[in-house]
Amino acid sequence: MISLQDILEVENDSTLLDVKCPQTGLLLWPLVRQEVIQWVISEQVYKTAALINLSPHVQSRTKAMSALLKAAWHNLTSPSKPSPILLMATGAGLITKNGQLFNRLSDYFALQHHESTLVIEDLFNWNWPENRANNKVMYHTPTQVKVSIYSNLKVTHKHVSLAKQLLDIFTLNLKHQLGIMLPENVYQLVQRRLSKKIAILPVRKQFYQKLLGKLKPTLLVKEEACYGHSGVINHTAREMGIYVAEYQHGAINAGHDAYNHAARLITDRDYQSLLPNALLSYGEWWHQYINLPVEKTVIGNPHRSERLAVTSVGQMNKNEILVLGDGVETGMYLELAVFLSKNLPAFKVVFRPHPLERQKLAEILSSTSLDKLTIDSRLDIYDSFRSAHVVINEVSTGLFEAVGLVDRVLIWDTAKSRFYFPHHPFESFTDKEDLLSKIRQPDQGLVAPAQAEKIWASGWKENYQHFAREHLINV
Repeated sequence: MISLQDILEVENDSTLLDVKCPQTGLLLWPLVRQEVIQWVISEQVYKTAALINLSPHVQSRTKAMSALLKAAWHNLTSPSKPSPILLMATGAGLITKNGQLFNRLSDYFALQHHESTLVIEDLFNWNWPENRANNKVMYHTPTQVKVSIYSNLKVTHKHVSLAKQLLDIFTLNLKHQLGIMLPENVYQLVQRRLSKKIAILPVRKQFYQKLLGKLKPTLLVKEEACYGHSGVINHTAREMGIYVAEYQHGAINAGHDAYNHAARLITDRDYQSLLPNALLSYGEWWHQYINLPVEKTVIGNPHRSERLAVTSVGQMNKNEILVLGDGVETGMYLELAVFLSKNLPAFKVVFRPHPLERQKLAEILSSTSLDKLTIDSRLDIYDSFRSAHVVINEVSTGLFEAVGLVDRVLIWDTAKSRFYFPHHPFESFTDKEDLLSKIRQPDQGLVAPAQAEKIWASGWKENYQHFAREHLINV
């Protein structure tokens, strides 16, 4: 079976390092590597749906415009002030906590040094976050939209030519190394998108120079900082003497392209300047799947730690089978969940959609018979764990989050799960019938406490305080 390391040989080519932005000197390959590498992964590993959507579209223009105007007004009427810590978040982690919207991925860190921290957050799925728990938040989306509109006006033949140069290197290597052809329609679509990204790169760098110059942080903590789209702000911040770190926001595994890059790339200084200085991990266990020249610092998972502190294991009747959606192959997981609901009458079978698939779920459900299946509407997965006897998925972070809270964790043994997690601490099953058999059998053994501590390190507050003290003054 193909592995990510096989795919990375396609980019293990120093000629990719020769293609740079004429105005900024920044390497251009990180702008497109995620799209094309994930296309290859999708073609090789995913069975019923594509991993990456190369033609995303806004579901509701009215909703988007309303959220955009609110974000712009908020930014205008709540001017930002210099902050030693700048924290950037996607907004995907918003949950309800004590009646307010709380970002379970970023707000714990932000509120540790509230007076010294400013958060810049995206609008996830164009949802406007009413009644935000953290009052020191600015919104990134108005600037992102302006940049996107501007990019359509800036593209020239030179940008198209640079995009073609990069993609030609990749497609030639892809054919030579793996015998895979990039379809012409995919090539053309990616080339158009990449041309716009190249065209707007100098504007983005100028924006971040101005932003960082105004806010004067000494520490930038960013979600997805290892991803290619973060390269320009990483480079700009590091150029200005700002220490950059990513906080872990989900599972990191052997098939995750953001944390595994080809050897010729990560040994290049220009390429390294596009990466963060450090990654703040959930625990040491995840480090085995990170092949980047970044400092790996164990912090822990604040949300998991806080939820465990107030959750009494076994306090409820655990009679639910929780099937976790993966955000991509929704139909396949719904089919599995419906099968279980028909064959396990003693249990309540619950399908929990991934945040990325909640919008498309209604359309799928209109043509799917649910039988006795329940759709989970709880925003926080830890609320779902309280009554779960079994949790099922292929690669979800939720499998690991369930450790210590759920009686059984079962991972679906597929080409996808083997691609991402060739080694894992869970029971596995091969098909529907095998899953039924496993659920009816006694548990084969829980994750040992010592291994759980390596996956989820304790003491996140002390760990983060120590990290902050190392890189800040008077915090």
